[in-house]
Amino acid sequence: MSSHTFSPSTYNFEHWQISFHEAMAVVLRLQESVQKTVSRQMGTLGILAGVWKSNRDLKVLNTGLKQISELPSGTIGRERLKNQTSQLRRLLLSIERSYTIAVGHGLTNRKLTGAAFECLRFQGESIADYIDSVELSFDNNALRSVRDGREQIKNGDFVVMQRLF
Repeated sequence: MSSHTFSPSTYNFEHWQISFHEAMAVVLRLQESVQKTVSRQMGTLGILAGVWKSNRDLKVLNTGLKQISELPSGTIGRERLKNQTSQLRRLLLSIERSYTIAVGHGLTNRKLTGAAFECLRFQGESIADYIDSVELSFDNNALRSVRDGREQIKNGDFVVMQRLF
């Protein structure tokens, strides 16, 4: 993904699609590498290189997700966002599988590979947070609660947290 660098002003959904497909390809290769390492067909340094490449690509993807989340409401259609979250769930599942296999075979306990896998886990958590925020934006009850809360604040009908304790 290093060949695709987008400035925030020109980043759009199509750029995100490019980043997503590149990240997905790398994560799937990583998952295969982790399985081969476990079966001793590939060395630890090979898996380490794969994990760091995945981390770089996922970082670019997460940067794109942040830029998308900062776009004005309605810029990206609801169906497109639902499709995006579906794709991200598949990516997240692949990340989780790779991490689970690594944990099961002690790759996260090693000095050389532990930090790389923790970074991978963190990137996955960032993707999960994005998915949650998009899904929350579709939840009518959550949107109603936000509107009600804003109205209460506007009317001065609220309690300061310090007064509760």
